[in-house]
Amino acid sequence: SLRRTLAGQGAVYGAFDGHLLKGFVSIEGTKLGSRAQYMDLSHLYVSQELRGRGIGARLFSLAKQFARSHKAAKLYLSAHSAVESQAHRGTAGPDPQMR
Repeated sequence: SLRRTLAGQGAVYGAFDGHLLKGFVSIEGTKLGSRAQYMDLSHLYVSQELRGRGIGARLFSLAKQFARSHKAAKLYLSAHSAVESQAHRGTAGPDPQMR
């Protein structure tokens, strides 16, 4: 849950339309990897009616900034089989390093 993410020193950022939450990204606080070089981007979601407007890219950028500030080299991403998840991953590029 997102509360567990925050309790574990992770982060959650939201995208709002007025008072309505329309998108969010969450990054877990525990580092992964043999050298603790990864942080887990556990959720990235934007409401369908607002997709294609750069909101997901901005949320992804906030996740990268958070990971970079915690000395992570990369974000760990996993996607379920939803067409939207696969399509967004294609727009993010082949390697989400902290550049």
